[in-house]
Amino acid sequence: MSAGGVITAREAAMLQEAYRALQGGDAASALASVRRVLAAAPRAAPALHLEALCARRLGDAPGAERAFRAALSETPHDVEILSNYSAFLRQQGRSREAVAQLELACSLQPGRAESWVSLALARADLGEVAAARAAAEKATRTAPQSARAWRALGAVHKQAGDLTAAEEALQRAVAVAPNDGEAFLALGVVRRLSGEPGQALQHFARARSLGLDTAQLLDAEAGALLDLGDLDGAIARARALTSAAPAYVPGHVMLAQMLWQQGAEKNDSFAAFRAAVAAQPHNRALRAALASELVQGGRPAEALEHLEALRREGDDPNLVLTQADALRLVGQNDEATRLLAECLPRMQQAPHFRTAYARQLIRSGEPDAAAEHALLATELDPIDQEAWAVLSVAWRLLDDPREHWLCDYERLVTRGEIEPPSGYASLQAFLDRLIETLTALHAAKREPVNQSLRHGSQTTGTLFGRSDPVIAEAAAAIAKTRDALISALPRDDKHPFLRRNTGRARYVGSWSVRLWSSGRHISHFHPEGWLSSAFYVQLPASVTRVDSAEGRIEFGVPPDDVGVHLPARRTVDPQAGTLVLFPSYMWHGTTAFHDETTPRMTIAFDAQPAD
Repeated sequence: MSAGGVITAREAAMLQEAYRALQGGDAASALASVRRVLAAAPRAAPALHLEALCARRLGDAPGAERAFRAALSETPHDVEILSNYSAFLRQQGRSREAVAQLELACSLQPGRAESWVSLALARADLGEVAAARAAAEKATRTAPQSARAWRALGAVHKQAGDLTAAEEALQRAVAVAPNDGEAFLALGVVRRLSGEPGQALQHFARARSLGLDTAQLLDAEAGALLDLGDLDGAIARARALTSAAPAYVPGHVMLAQMLWQQGAEKNDSFAAFRAAVAAQPHNRALRAALASELVQGGRPAEALEHLEALRREGDDPNLVLTQADALRLVGQNDEATRLLAECLPRMQQAPHFRTAYARQLIRSGEPDAAAEHALLATELDPIDQEAWAVLSVAWRLLDDPREHWLCDYERLVTRGEIEPPSGYASLQAFLDRLIETLTALHAAKREPVNQSLRHGSQTTGTLFGRSDPVIAEAAAAIAKTRDALISALPRDDKHPFLRRNTGRARYVGSWSVRLWSSGRHISHFHPEGWLSSAFYVQLPASVTRVDSAEGRIEFGVPPDDVGVHLPARRTVDPQAGTLVLFPSYMWHGTTAFHDETTPRMTIAFDAQPAD
């Protein structure tokens, strides 16, 4: 029998067999074999490493965390373990920690391209575009014939919104590895984001012909079919995805959201999701995703049943936050506050947890404590838009002058009319063409389950990535006005918004919203942006009347779920052809309008400062 961290030849063979079982999809039996080895050699790093991989595959995040840490305590410079641990951390939304592990791996083996690839993707998670690009370029220099390195560079460019550069990198991946189905999949995703779902499907078909048959491919195919307006086909492909890859969490989320958005009843939207969770009782990630969707879909009591069971088996900040949301929605606000306070000591280094706790303290009538925690969250993550949004409410409730310094609504909310592209007789002529183009893209019958709009639809994919010439003209015209407006703002190194102002910006997300009569946006902020926007394309007569208060955009009104009712700090009347810009952390929403003949249509985008 082995002892400590040394394993016998027989135990090494057991680990090899367990690894083959894991690769074959049988993580449960693999884990059972690994634990037999660990019973004899509890400090064996290879066994601990494989235990972590099995736990991760089974959705047991706490178990994976414990095993990874134990393995690294035995062999802290094992690059393979460092790389897999970093992948786990990224999966858990802890990319900052993943970067630290990957930087160590890169320093230990600078010639290992895989580590540079992973570092690039982790940096991209954090929005660190220049650093992510540098790591990906290092990977391509280290291994110029590595399709994965070129795919990583393409992914970084895609994340940055530079679809042209992304496609160029992916074409290199295809050139060095013409039989790489993953490269064709990635290329198809970029073509879909560029507004060419038909071409995307051709690339996906090529990937499938090369033998690729993954959940990600089915996922991408479903999305492309949805973009083409083939709603039945998209739902059928999503159902095929959940059947073929029942452990693939995004597939179940996509199917539920697709059914919701296409007008299915709430119970129907979640029925398949519930069945998948019942069939996979050990898949914690799947069950946690169902709980989150149930909370967003207005079924918090049902969500609590799942959350309580999950937290009995292990804990993490996201579970606690989802449970607190569910408790609040069923009227147990004090219990939600108590839960967050109880968990704070072990989760205080997670900025999003501190921010959520601050938000809950506002609901509980403690704005001073809320301000303290929100401010600490901004120190942990200075570009966390939610932390600044919550802090603005706490400071306002305290009559703290820093609220005006942070938001400065009169200066930081800017507006300007775009110039019509060449070839159009007037701005209205261009808007008429844009209305026609955008209307064809609004195929959904209801709003997405997790967005701010009510009584409307939202386009899928990246609007400004589409190759449609009218949309490209709109993107260019809006960008020109955008950069003129932000270049007129000052630079202030002490201000969270102005210190990042380079006078230029890059799109990181863009979409169109069409609201129907009684439609509105509930108050919200934009977590992915630095700068956010509203560009008015089409407005009903009830909004454009001189004496109308309908369809306005309001700034500084916290959402109802914050629990305080405050009037708007600034209101802007919409005007067709006008662009309104504001910091992404600024609370904003719209008043409802009533017009049965004409919808209210806008384009919106998030942007980050250009390098």
